Amino acid sequence: HGTLAAKDSVMSDALSLVRFPDGVDWDGNDVRLAFGIAAKGNGHIALLSQLATVLMDPEKAAALRAATTGEQVYALLESEDEDD
Repeated sequence: HGTLAAKDSVMSDALSLVRFPDGVDWDGNDVRLAFGIAAKGNGHIALLSQLATVLMDPEKAAALRAATTGEQVYALLESEDEDD
């Protein structure tokens, strides 16, 4: 988790995604996806909302797990932004 002091160093909002196709034990949970968010201001709130919406839909969550390019991930998140 970042700090408020570090937010001034963020040039623009960004999302990173690490996929674990076979899963990895993360504090006793089987984790397939891990996200990192860098946000200037409150940009992380919109990203978290988009991620939550995608992950709550089983078909979209499966598509996110199956995504192999940044463009595919972006398209899934953008479709949620357009639905708002």
